[in-house]
Amino acid sequence: MPFTRLTRSQNLQIFRYENVDQFSQGLRGADVDFVPLGKTDAPVGQAILSLPGCDVYLFRTFPRIVHALLRGRGAFIMLAMEDISATFNGREVESPSLLFARGPLEYRAVERVAGFHAAIVFSSAMEMRGWPETHGAFLAVRIGREAERMLRDLILSQFETVSQRPDFMTTAARSGLENSLLDALDLVFEGWQVDKLAKHEGLRDGVRTLKAIDDLIDSRLSKPIYSQDVASQLGISVRSLTNLMMRSNGKSLHQYLRLRRLWTVRRQLLKGDPRVLVKDVALSNGFWHLSDFASKYFAEFGELPSATQARAHAHH
Repeated sequence: MPFTRLTRSQNLQIFRYENVDQFSQGLRGADVDFVPLGKTDAPVGQAILSLPGCDVYLFRTFPRIVHALLRGRGAFIMLAMEDISATFNGREVESPSLLFARGPLEYRAVERVAGFHAAIVFSSAMEMRGWPETHGAFLAVRIGREAERMLRDLILSQFETVSQRPDFMTTAARSGLENSLLDALDLVFEGWQVDKLAKHEGLRDGVRTLKAIDDLIDSRLSKPIYSQDVASQLGISVRSLTNLMMRSNGKSLHQYLRLRRLWTVRRQLLKGDPRVLVKDVALSNGFWHLSDFASKYFAEFGELPSATQARAHAHH
């Protein structure tokens, strides 16, 4: 569904972005950090449908690494609206399936291609409907193709209904939409049994380790970072660190380090402050060889860092 087909209203917010630089993902009760995996010209955006007890999101995204902290204590459901190639908390996303959790918790996802996703954020933990226990982790709930198609069609139809008939969206009408969604989810969860819960504890620890790596990189932007030092600080072996990075991010520590630092540079340049020298920004983020930095920046973003700053300044 292209967001150009939707009409904004009191209960339906639409956000369209010209490019990745402008993209800002909003998710109620969440802190979302992402690093794009290369430059893309694909359309991106999000739509948010507000119902009495939940918000329903549609996202058009791009190849990226996402780390999110879900602060709320409500229930969270994520569903791919198209078949995709992605890794969630170090595991390939199997299709058809949905992801279900109760906050607060963290997750790390690697989207290797542009995607179309739905997320449902409930204000409550939804503990009285017989849905699975989550034990502080995201559960990958396998569902059939028919159930997947039913959920996808229902979510899209609700957005279209609110878009086409905003004047009829009374509290009762919005409650009706929410009840339809809950009934559909009840069917999906019915009879579903949680097994091998111990594996989620390991996944949760892995996500925490990845967040600790991000924090370490961000705290030492101008300094060299070595695998042995990172492993020692985290109390794991270099081999475990290497395996974790490749499994969860699809990149080695140093590949990810360079990408995260390049994106940090870009964010600073996008502020468009002409008083800030590109050289100083590069050095403060650990790029000491400026010609090599410019080459890597161009390869990643398709423009020189000076062009990024000039374009941002022109729009301020």
